[in-house]
Amino acid sequence: MNAQPSTKTRGLDEAASANRVADQAVRRVANRVANRVVVSSHRCHRDGFTLLEVLLVIALVGVLLAFIYPDLQVALRARRLEESCDRLRSMLIMCRARAMEEGVRYRVQFPGTPDPLDKFADKEVDVPVKTVQPEIYRQDQPIDFPESFARVNDDWTKEPILMDGVRCVRVHGGRPDNELLAGALPTQDKTEYVSLTFNTDGTCSDWVTFVITDLPFDEKDEEDQNITRIYNLIVDGRTGESWFQRKLRKNTELKVLDQYKASPVLHMDFKDDTPITEENIYILGPSPSERSAGATKGGR
Repeated sequence: MNAQPSTKTRGLDEAASANRVADQAVRRVANRVANRVVVSSHRCHRDGFTLLEVLLVIALVGVLLAFIYPDLQVALRARRLEESCDRLRSMLIMCRARAMEEGVRYRVQFPGTPDPLDKFADKEVDVPVKTVQPEIYRQDQPIDFPESFARVNDDWTKEPILMDGVRCVRVHGGRPDNELLAGALPTQDKTEYVSLTFNTDGTCSDWVTFVITDLPFDEKDEEDQNITRIYNLIVDGRTGESWFQRKLRKNTELKVLDQYKASPVLHMDFKDDTPITEENIYILGPSPSERSAGATKGGR
């Protein structure tokens, strides 16, 4: 008669069986994880790009840039010109405010500008070939020597005003006329430079027009061309008000303005290259002060 296994022996057998089941379960889980890693690796490999696909994408991007780049270049160039005019006007506003606050006159001019008190000074200067920054002066002895000015070297005067590639090719004294607002850039090597002086009451010594352009020095300008590449920053000597307007078309826009008795001095920022016609002339016109002056004097 066979002996029955003891309770201890049965317990050991059951423990061994449980260990085998657990070991098999662990192996099954490990195999599943390994299979998923392999599948994921295969998928990642299939989702990648081949060298041919990368080269094709680069070629397509190059073609798109070839079409977009000219327009982008024009936009960036126009932005530099507008930004330069904005900076110059901001500087003029600051000088006007300082003159009124400090009770001394401020003067803005470009290098080479002749002394306004020197009657024998050459009134013309060389046309700048590259970007030149304006200079700021202030009365240093307003009581004893009111015509004595010294260069201002405060921090706010050291920031560049005109951006690279932008030039001030003319600074005209006096109210701007049609020839200035619609004419071509100086064709000779000489140009006109005058200084702009702000009085303590906010007025100026005279009207002053800064002709700003991003045209290269050796690029020829003609009438009714480069409309949006030449801006006239105008300062009204009576009030110190300033604005900038693009070059006008001499053969068309000036005729429309004259027909409707509208002044070419717009008293507003005007950068749009859309031609001024009879259909949109209503957006322009003489300022209220000019209309009242015209009614008093019987004309513009």
